[in-house]
Amino acid sequence: MASDSGTGQSSGNDDEHIYHTLVEHTLDAIYVITPSGFEYVNPAFEDITGYAADEVCTEDFDFWSIIHPDDRELIAQREHARERGEELEPVYQFRVISKQGDVRHVEANTVTLPGPGTRIVGMLRDVTDRERSLAKLRMNERKYRTLFESANDAIFLMTEDVFVDCNQKALETFGCKKENIIGHSPGEFSPPSQPDGRDSAEQAQTYIRAALNGEPQRFYWKHVRMDGTPFDAEVALNPIELEDGSMVQAIVRDVTQQKRAEEALRVAEENYKNIFRNAVMGIYKSTAEGYHISVNPALARIYGYDSPEELIHGMRDIASQLYVDPDRRDELVRRLQEEGEVVNFTSQVYRKDGATIWISESARTVMNEEGEIAYFVGTVEDITDRKRAEMALRESEARYEAFFDRTMLAVYIHDFAGNFIDANQAARNLLGYSEDEIPSLTFAQLLDDESHVERAMETIEEIWETGTQEEPTEYRLRTKTGDVVWIETEGALIYREGEPYAVQGIARDITARKKAQMALEHSEMRFRNLVENANDAIYIIHPEQGFQYVNPAFENIVGYPAETVYGESFSFWDIIHPDDRDLVKKRAAARESGEDIPSRYEFRIIAADDDVKVVEVATVDIGTGEEPLVMGILRDITARIEMEQALKESEEKFRLLAESSTSAIFIHQGDTFQYVNPAMEEMSGYGREKLQDMTFWDVVHPDHRDLVRERGKQRISGDASIPQRYEIKVVTRDGTEKWADLSATMIIYRGEPAVLGAAYDITERKRAYEEMERALEKERVFKLKTAHHFFNPISIAKGYIDLVSDNLSEDDRKKIQAARGAIKRVEAVVKNVTQRGEICE
Repeated sequence: MASDSGTGQSSGNDDEHIYHTLVEHTLDAIYVITPSGFEYVNPAFEDITGYAADEVCTEDFDFWSIIHPDDRELIAQREHARERGEELEPVYQFRVISKQGDVRHVEANTVTLPGPGTRIVGMLRDVTDRERSLAKLRMNERKYRTLFESANDAIFLMTEDVFVDCNQKALETFGCKKENIIGHSPGEFSPPSQPDGRDSAEQAQTYIRAALNGEPQRFYWKHVRMDGTPFDAEVALNPIELEDGSMVQAIVRDVTQQKRAEEALRVAEENYKNIFRNAVMGIYKSTAEGYHISVNPALARIYGYDSPEELIHGMRDIASQLYVDPDRRDELVRRLQEEGEVVNFTSQVYRKDGATIWISESARTVMNEEGEIAYFVGTVEDITDRKRAEMALRESEARYEAFFDRTMLAVYIHDFAGNFIDANQAARNLLGYSEDEIPSLTFAQLLDDESHVERAMETIEEIWETGTQEEPTEYRLRTKTGDVVWIETEGALIYREGEPYAVQGIARDITARKKAQMALEHSEMRFRNLVENANDAIYIIHPEQGFQYVNPAFENIVGYPAETVYGESFSFWDIIHPDDRDLVKKRAAARESGEDIPSRYEFRIIAADDDVKVVEVATVDIGTGEEPLVMGILRDITARIEMEQALKESEEKFRLLAESSTSAIFIHQGDTFQYVNPAMEEMSGYGREKLQDMTFWDVVHPDHRDLVRERGKQRISGDASIPQRYEIKVVTRDGTEKWADLSATMIIYRGEPAVLGAAYDITERKRAYEEMERALEKERVFKLKTAHHFFNPISIAKGYIDLVSDNLSEDDRKKIQAARGAIKRVEAVVKNVTQRGEICE
């Protein structure tokens, strides 16, 4: 089809004319190229590249200038392979740069024309839009899968009855493989009943049906791992619309550790409350300003009040209302401020009825985050009897022996080196030693702590110098049976014949009080450690006074340091999104009015850096009537909300892309279609429901089924050398055979391996190629026949000339040689005409 112009009209019969018309009007670019450059291009070539035929079909046009730099090596390699005679795939892809500078993706099909020299016929199809669509499709699928598989919570997709998909976190959470989940019902991963007695299967179906009806569900659930281990979970169910119908997306978070921590906190608090309520000694929490925050029943009884509430409300100034000498309260506060702890601080106080008693206080200071005194915690023991006994002892030496033997207090006598001289029955009972064993004992033997031995010697020195012990002293000692007990002692000098003789001590068993005090301290310490290291933000807020406490997680979420949050100018409403403030106010009002409201709800906050976050919060009232306080537990769920939204958007984009694609897109597992788009219906002639009842092989032409099976095996084995695209024949519903350009890749669909395929109908292109082949074959036959008719007479003429040229004169021989030269010229012309289509020698 050679011509001087790229758009020149070729001559020939009607078939030639039809062929030329087809080439000139096809949408695919067709060109003929030789080592010297382009010989012919059709109009579609200009549409794709922007270059007209008269620009391309010149010696000055550089073929490589329109090839994308990154693809030139591919073209060069194909040229070298062709020169080496290697068999090449006829169809391949590369990018071209149009005259306008646009990058276009083209699919090329090249054929080498027969005859001398290298002449190649090529066809280009602009597949830019298709490549962009496929790229978006792949990106959408990767994005969806990345979000799905990298989630920190277990995610499932389920119908009303069974699971159809799950992510890697789900397998880790339930300790099983994917085949143990896909196709199984949710009830298989739950105990027969929930902790509240509800039937697990029935309640699960209730939640799932509600979600399928468009009502998102959120609840706590007891699940069971594959090995039978139960665990607590927070579950969210949301409806999701897919091509296969409505499904439920379940997000499961393992909250076992959280539940354990909450239970441990609850037990610790309950233990503290039991100790607080049932302790035999009084326990209080008071402010430095002089009023009680909380007191236990024992303290109310000691002070003569009917209840802790009556004591708290009736005593608003501890110094003036309680202490006989108000300065004792000032002294106690001063020592607590300086030392942080005071032990066995004795004072005379008033009961409610006006009677006076003696008490012994041990207290310590509790500081707030700013390093200031928040309150005092202390224990109180009524030591009136002990004081009276001591005074009675001092009043009457004559009654000493009787008191020593009969008193319930442990009384003992030791020398100034700490060696015991005597002890009454109560002391012997406390220590576990007999009367005969007492004189052989020393403080060093009894006391369980070396520092307590040093403390005892210092106390003895104080008594020697002053005659008495200013404050009671606590010791930890070990009895004869090995038990550890705590005692509180007071001592004084006793004289014999007017001279210091020894030290008399009185001891009280305070083991129960010390255990209660240590339990209280340990409970507070465990609670603070739990709160300070919690992942969720925890805060305590007063409706009028603002934030009273926030943990480090709260600071991390809102972005404000604790000192800013505690400030008078900082308001809770400052961090709540304006659009959600009414929601929070309504919930606060509902809680105050006693309405039954959900324990958790969501709203948005604006952090210090103006970042909007979605939080989930649970609140509980922890204050008293006079001191209303609310504790909140707040969790940042922004990432989870964004992930859920991105997941929905990703799935919707994939569905829209596949449904609107002009390429036939399908997914099949095994031999069965799982999904087909409208273009697949159009190409095959079958409806979507019919196709999904058919096998993949019902559509593939019998002659090409082995080819498709072989490509599938190579794809599964990971053979990277196989082409991504190849051509097959398909059979439509009405029996028509079509050619399709097929590409396929392995994917995971609904938890199982599947093949995602895209096919493009190339029937018309194949027909055009076949027509061109037939035309070229006719041309080849014509040339062969023409050459035969010309070369036979020429060969005969050359033979006769050779026969008669032997015996001729020189002049006749020259004439014969001239005739032979003319015949050779004719032979050259005929050869050029029949082989190259050119009229030249």
